Amino acid sequence: MEVEEVLSKLGTTINGLDADDAAKRLEISGPNVIQGKEGMPLWKLVLHQTLNVMNLVLTFATVLAIITVQYIDAGVIAVIIVINALIGITQEWKSEKAMDSLKKMSAPNSKVLRNGTEIEIPSSQLVPGDVVAVAIGDRIPADVRLFKTTAMETDEAALTGESNPVEKKIKSIPDPENKVPIGDRINLGYMSTTVTKGKGKGIVIATGQSTQLGKIAESIKNAKKEKTPLQKKIDKLGLVLVIISVLSIGLVLLGLWAHNTAEIYPEGLQVGVVVAVALIPEGFTAIMTLTMTLGVKRMAKRNALVRRLAALESLGNITDICSDKTGTLTQGKMVATDLWLTTGDHYKFSGEGYSPTGKVTLPNGKEISTSELNENSLTPELRSVLEICMLCNNSDVATKTPETPSAPRKVSDVQVEIQVEDGSELKNLEYVAVGNYTEAALLVLGTKMNVTRDELSAKFQRIVEYPFDSSVKMMSVAVKRVEDDHVTLLTKGAIDRILPLCQELDHTEEHNIREQSHQLAAQGLRVLALASRNLTPEFSENVPRIEVEKDLVFLGMVGIKDPPKEGTTDAIRICHAAGIEVHMVTGDHPKTAVAIAQQIGILEKNFSENSVTTSSEFDSLTPEDLLTYRVLPLVIARCSPQSKVQMVEALHARGKVVAMTGDGVNDAPSISCADVGISMAISGSDASKEAADIILLDDDFATLVYAIQEGRRIFENIRKFLVHFLTSNVAEGLALVLGILIGLPPPLGPIQILWVNLITTAPPSAALGVEPASRNIMNKEKRPIGEELFTYSTLVDIAFYGLYMGTLVLVNFIINMSYLGNNLEQSRAVAYLTLTLLLVLHGYNCRRLGGSMFTKGFLKAYGFHVSFLVGVATSFPTLYIEPLRVLFAHAPPNAYGYTSLIVAIVCWIGVCEVYKVVRRSVRKLIKRRKLRERRMGRIEIEDPYGLAPPRESTDVLRMTRISQDVTRHHPKFDV
Repeated sequence: MEVEEVLSKLGTTINGLDADDAAKRLEISGPNVIQGKEGMPLWKLVLHQTLNVMNLVLTFATVLAIITVQYIDAGVIAVIIVINALIGITQEWKSEKAMDSLKKMSAPNSKVLRNGTEIEIPSSQLVPGDVVAVAIGDRIPADVRLFKTTAMETDEAALTGESNPVEKKIKSIPDPENKVPIGDRINLGYMSTTVTKGKGKGIVIATGQSTQLGKIAESIKNAKKEKTPLQKKIDKLGLVLVIISVLSIGLVLLGLWAHNTAEIYPEGLQVGVVVAVALIPEGFTAIMTLTMTLGVKRMAKRNALVRRLAALESLGNITDICSDKTGTLTQGKMVATDLWLTTGDHYKFSGEGYSPTGKVTLPNGKEISTSELNENSLTPELRSVLEICMLCNNSDVATKTPETPSAPRKVSDVQVEIQVEDGSELKNLEYVAVGNYTEAALLVLGTKMNVTRDELSAKFQRIVEYPFDSSVKMMSVAVKRVEDDHVTLLTKGAIDRILPLCQELDHTEEHNIREQSHQLAAQGLRVLALASRNLTPEFSENVPRIEVEKDLVFLGMVGIKDPPKEGTTDAIRICHAAGIEVHMVTGDHPKTAVAIAQQIGILEKNFSENSVTTSSEFDSLTPEDLLTYRVLPLVIARCSPQSKVQMVEALHARGKVVAMTGDGVNDAPSISCADVGISMAISGSDASKEAADIILLDDDFATLVYAIQEGRRIFENIRKFLVHFLTSNVAEGLALVLGILIGLPPPLGPIQILWVNLITTAPPSAALGVEPASRNIMNKEKRPIGEELFTYSTLVDIAFYGLYMGTLVLVNFIINMSYLGNNLEQSRAVAYLTLTLLLVLHGYNCRRLGGSMFTKGFLKAYGFHVSFLVGVATSFPTLYIEPLRVLFAHAPPNAYGYTSLIVAIVCWIGVCEVYKVVRRSVRKLIKRRKLRERRMGRIEIEDPYGLAPPRESTDVLRMTRISQDVTRHHPKFDV
């Protein structure tokens, strides 16, 4: 749409609105703010943590206890419900408050024309029809139709994923069907994007939720997260336990009626309360939440902020990571790494970001520090190239320290400090680009060679600039040397545009230049050609550009890259060893994306064609088409927000658990629909943080891999203490139900069971929850990807330990009451002590479900030793302190009772050790059988990478060593 049409449609002029009109429009359009997804209010958190199946069963037991006049039992159960809820509420509330602290204002103030006068107002007061002015470094406060630009470029990486700045024009773009991609609408400026070069003016066409940023925020505002697999399994477990409780209560009432041992009311219902309490793991929710909370704290210390506890469980089962490149896998900072001259000299540079310190590798292969360079180090050809880098440049690099974050200084101002021990004084400085990132990289390149802009500005005077234009893909400046008025044209740009404008090159020279260019591009570098031309002293700035930019002399080229973050390659190796696929979804050019993907290990050197695709190709595929692909692409270049969402949905269709990482606004929808959404704290947009489950405070991909390890550790530990808890419930249920069915009084009372479930079971379960990760936790051969919580072996463990423990409790109760001279209260005491001590010993069993409880590290299992002592210390006083003895309804047994207790403990340890030996033998037989069938071709082997699977034990051993070696030596990991 033409500018005049926009002005007419919005009822405004290029001089802006008057104050009264703007006030009326503000009432209609509302404030110019993004309404993000609100955090869960406190009352919803309370309901969320309270209304679960297990708490409902306990609530029913509380009501039943009140009806049967068991007020103490009712009070204890009610306190349990409150404690379970409070632990979860506290953690999620803290996470939401931590998230609030990360939110930032998009653009607090804006320059706007009101009544023809430029004034500064809060950005929230902008309305459609306002005219705003923006300049280099400003954030655009709303969506605007530009009508005046001066060499203006904007950084739209957060919105589109494109890492290169976008040049802005004011010409109209025909788009009757509204199909022009956002990144190609060069006459529009978008809310929250940054002006990296030049300046401009525009008419506000959309504010708040109507902007492109607002539409993305709206799309994720009401998105609902599905329950995680663990939550679903716990809900199913709760329903199963409810059904079992109802059936058990029915059997108990039937047994009481059949043996005529008690009336249905109140004695029968009182026993029903005991059974309900026995079959519900009251402390499970609290211990699981506590385990996750401690995991959250561990992760926070490693720079991963968890917003939702449930995400930890999904982390442990992630099968695929879809990651943005810019700012996530890479630093998001342009760095000039190579400088090639037509003389054949090739310089290489090291360093991080925009820091002017680092090493320089000279053409002779010698590596020196920047402080060792001097005037004699620069050949005339090298100096000419560096002059182009510094003078054909409108950007700058600023520095700031933690002590003075609001007082940035130009790099040239701190140049002298570089001489002190090669930048030792600059360790605490942060370097930021001001303007175009590519130009900032060129400026740093010159600074590393000890050529400063101030020095050159004193020698040269700029006459005219021919700004970068997307149609010509180059920029030139004409400069006059002050000492002799010599005029030179300095040009930089795309090599395919510069070469045809150079003086005639012979075939060998041109071939050599193009060959060097291809070699740099193959390394994932963006290649800029550098050229110059001598102009006459009479040169005028009115000469047309086409008459000036010709007959150039090609001098060299610069290779610029967005380098991978330190540790990214190792982190991806760990992912592959753990059976996790990493997909790169980026807005970059396919060649750049492939080069980076190969450099960090996402792609092999000889990758298949299907491993790489573009957004247009991927978006054209239907869900049915994607299901026909054996593997999905590992790299999607020129990626759109729609492509990212489609990738997540395609992986979900294959039953995968997906993590999506990103930092831009365009990542928010896909982050929201992934199983685990992950945003970056430093470079992340507010929209991506709102959508995320986890925020990486250091923007480091390796932190994500550590988080996955932590998620697996938590998942593994949840299984351990789940076995411990359910063993207790099976044992209690068996002893009660079977005892009553055969005509015995209840072997255990409700307070005894609650005490065991909460006080006795909680310490060993808590110790299980903080167990360190096993050495094979990131090895797919030892820990299969997507492993279920309730595996066959887990169910067998629960059944065996629970039935065996319940049998020992019941047998000890019968023997003591019938043969050892103990009355009912004394026999209940023996049953209570048997259950208590076997459960604290069972903690050692669950510590290594597949190995002996006396395995390596037994003596250093201090948490379990403490839990054993707590179990003993909290049990025996209830026998001898009168108020507690009355409350628990039991009495100290005789010596024979204690002897039977010791026999039960010995039998428990001995049989459990034999069971584990048998268990290991059976697992080995099954594994050998599967391996034999695999070698005979009877089992189809999963091949997630589309490669031949490892068949030899040496390949498996190699993958194991990769996982163990990298995690052992990487500072992020504990195993």
